Amino acid sequence: MTTATSGESSYPEFGALAELTALAGARNFADWIVDQFEPHLDGDVLDVGAGLGTISMRIAERHPSARLTALEPAPNVYPQLVQNTARHPTIAPHQRASADWRRTDANVAAYDTALYVNVLEHIADDAAELEIARTLLRPGGVLGLCVPAMPSLYGEIDRISGHHRRYRRDELADLVRAAGFQIERIHHLDLLGVVPYWITYRLLGVRRLSGSSATLYDRVLVRLGRRLERTFGPPPVGKNLVVVARRTD
Repeated sequence: MTTATSGESSYPEFGALAELTALAGARNFADWIVDQFEPHLDGDVLDVGAGLGTISMRIAERHPSARLTALEPAPNVYPQLVQNTARHPTIAPHQRASADWRRTDANVAAYDTALYVNVLEHIADDAAELEIARTLLRPGGVLGLCVPAMPSLYGEIDRISGHHRRYRRDELADLVRAAGFQIERIHHLDLLGVVPYWITYRLLGVRRLSGSSATLYDRVLVRLGRRLERTFGPPPVGKNLVVVARRTD
């Protein structure tokens, strides 16, 4: 059975736990995200900012041979991560940030894939974070990012959630390349979510994500979006951006 590593008391609490909890049951969305990083999810996978473990658990269920390390520093999130992942022996949760995790020599160049799902936007120095990710990956290892896109959508809910930014495609590509990665894919995700997001969080100024809204989004827009993506490929715009890149040396 996996043993959880106890954490650092100096880590701050996560300020959008209610939103994180509301999205935890969005199984269709989690599957959609995992789809983006196939076929790079076997082997040693690092889930940075794992939250409540939603993505790690979906990977464990879909890829039984994967060995997952789930990092979550926030003291108000980590205990639930441990509880949620306890039934998955291939997931090892640790209350660490990536910079602290890298300080252990055994973790340098240890991973085949490093995932940042709705994490990079929370980090003030995103360029430094990508450099850390590079050192944690083996040569040729894969970096997977999913981040909020379209700065024009940035609203109060982004601020409350601790988002420093929403990304433009070109600036994100430049950032990833500058950190020592070669981009294999970069594309938008979730075209259908753009207008509802803008109306709800920019026009109406809603400050919180409710469980009912998350459920409706997951059951209707995500299902339809996945079907459209399978038929037509990635959309030209969307409220998220996905990157798959490879360490160049």
